[in-house]
Amino acid sequence: FNDNRLDSQNSIWYNNEYGHEELVVNTLAAPPPVNKSASNSAVLLSAVLDQQGFRHTNITEFPPRKYAGSTSEQTWSQSTSDIDFCEMNQNIIVRCAGNEGGDKSKTGYISTDNGITWKEFESTPPFNSDGYLSGKIYISATNCNNIVWIPLGSVPFVSTDQGKTWKKSNGAPV
Repeated sequence: FNDNRLDSQNSIWYNNEYGHEELVVNTLAAPPPVNKSASNSAVLLSAVLDQQGFRHTNITEFPPRKYAGSTSEQTWSQSTSDIDFCEMNQNIIVRCAGNEGGDKSKTGYISTDNGITWKEFESTPPFNSDGYLSGKIYISATNCNNIVWIPLGSVPFVSTDQGKTWKKSNGAPV
């Protein structure tokens, strides 16, 4: 709530938010614009619990929707644990996600259009944890094919083909 009339004797409080939902933000990423004239480039990417996350093209406005993914759109995961973008090509973004509740499934997604649409990775590394959080994910700044995913309680896994296959990292501590 807010009241901009601090010099007034009578406060008038108003709510200046839209689409309120209690959220836990896991990660924020701020990619540079895809090109300098692109007004539709993501300026902020959020990874949140319970609502997947949001692609922000204007930080002064509420995003029109969460990441694409529902029964009527694409595959859907309840909570995004982490998100990262490729510095060489900011159109390529990866995120890892999971579901609460019965199945506690975990998966990862890749976007090749600056976070507008998402495709589930063709495979996922094995998970040791029973929870719904899927760990941390990183994409190379210079080679957008290379992704490192660190599931909770596990060694890192590496993909050199944008998430089609995963290999256990050698020498990394658990």
